[in-house]
Amino acid sequence: LFVCLYIVFYSRCYVWSTLGFTCVAFTVGSLSWWTPNFVIYSQRSRGIEPDNSEINLVFGLITCLAGFFGVAVGSTASQIWRHTNPRADPLVCAIGLTLCVPFLYAALCTVEHSLTLCWPLIFATITLLCINWSILSDILLSVIVPHRRSTATACQILVSHLLGDASSPYIIGQLSDILRGTDQSDVVRFVSLKNALFMTTFTTVLGAFFFYGVAWYIEESQKKMNDELNSCLQPVAITSSSSEFPSILNNDLPYNSSEEQLVTESDTFKRAGDKSVEAEI
Repeated sequence: LFVCLYIVFYSRCYVWSTLGFTCVAFTVGSLSWWTPNFVIYSQRSRGIEPDNSEINLVFGLITCLAGFFGVAVGSTASQIWRHTNPRADPLVCAIGLTLCVPFLYAALCTVEHSLTLCWPLIFATITLLCINWSILSDILLSVIVPHRRSTATACQILVSHLLGDASSPYIIGQLSDILRGTDQSDVVRFVSLKNALFMTTFTTVLGAFFFYGVAWYIEESQKKMNDELNSCLQPVAITSSSSEFPSILNNDLPYNSSEEQLVTESDTFKRAGDKSVEAEI
């Protein structure tokens, strides 16, 4: 197991894609946990009593639709671009995260001014974050040989979710509490949470950087995987001399004396029967 893990993590493409997806999971986990509270605090800071159930419902619908749309767009774009560019998969992920940064920053800055404008920005942000979900599996399958893919997938899921969406809500919450101090007013709660959520823009940029690194190394990693796979599929050479197996090497079928004997006996009986019939006539 340890040898397998060492070989898997020796692949730079695999390591960089795992780190990139960890950054994506960190951002997605933070936004999915804190966005409803963030919107509620923004409304309260303006003196508006928000409808919590409506905010949760709208954000849930946006998340679901943006997730489906992002996966579809990412998968389609990578399949089309893959015909002309072998680095299409990681580049689609990197470009998606790069485009996500301005939408995420704008959503965090406009929520206190216009909630109507903020919701489309959040939709665009989540869509761009979800572009890489389906492509990541293709990247892993293209750089890891089949008998190590289950181990590589398990390690990638463990690392990305443990360091990503499992820990990010706690980290953002603790950072917001530190920035807020002892002030419990709605305005300070909103400002401290907004400043804490700005951390997700940096993790998104970092994730894009990692996927650009994957694009740099993916062809090399794919070549290594194909070479290793071909070496595993090489037929076992016959070490015995050819004189010991002349019929096999010459593609000649072995002589089956029993079948030939049966055919001969059958022909003999048939001839004897024909002669007896002629004699009777």
